[in-house]
Amino acid sequence: MNARPVAVLASGPPLRIPAGVTSLWVQLRGRTVIEGREGRLELRRGGWLMLGPDSTPLLRAGRLGICAGVCLSSDTLEALGTGAGPMYPGIGQMPAAELRMAIQLWRRRASAPASKAQGHADLRPLLLLMADQQRGIAARAAHCPGHSPARRQQVLATLQTACLIMHGHTERAVPSRELANRLGMPVRYFSEAFLAAYGCTPLQFGTQVRLKQAARRVRRGEMGVDAAALAIGFKHAGTFLRAFRATLGVSLHDHCEQARR
Repeated sequence: MNARPVAVLASGPPLRIPAGVTSLWVQLRGRTVIEGREGRLELRRGGWLMLGPDSTPLLRAGRLGICAGVCLSSDTLEALGTGAGPMYPGIGQMPAAELRMAIQLWRRRASAPASKAQGHADLRPLLLLMADQQRGIAARAAHCPGHSPARRQQVLATLQTACLIMHGHTERAVPSRELANRLGMPVRYFSEAFLAAYGCTPLQFGTQVRLKQAARRVRRGEMGVDAAALAIGFKHAGTFLRAFRATLGVSLHDHCEQARR
């Protein structure tokens, strides 16, 4: 299977990506909801997402939403050659300048000839740009267990899937045992590898993800503090606010003000 560009539009139907296909997404405008093996994820303008071949995501663009993507076959990254990888499952936000570049590269690839050789050549600049967005993720491979770089990269890819699962289930704390079982790892090995790679436990990582999600909802005006706290599993706003300051080192109000700047 050759790499191919795809798009999810507000005016179009939802898009299902089949099993065995790795997919890379960038939100160009509006909002898109992605539901897959990892749970329910959301992209806003400038957000990027890479999903592994077991994800089988269903993408729905919101009003005025445009999400551009590339579906990758198992041999695509190898065909791109040195400097194009490795790339990992993950989610993040692109700076405005990189987003404009990604849009240009995606449009160039979408209008390119469909031949396999040409497709790989046209895709290379876009994947190199996305690999650059993952520099912070890729650096964690050095801290993962394994006797070879390839093994450490494999472990990191699995841990990154765990991170996506926590991003996809912000309504609750996902226990380490559940994450390890879903990923086919012994619980102790998973917990120790996660701590080595990220410098925190899965519970601490997931708590940060949930708190930041609540803060985004409050900052955008989607929810008040009480509703945002309930949405991430806190029964009381006071408990949520204390946990926010204790975990992130800043009050919810100050965090939102900093994000608006």
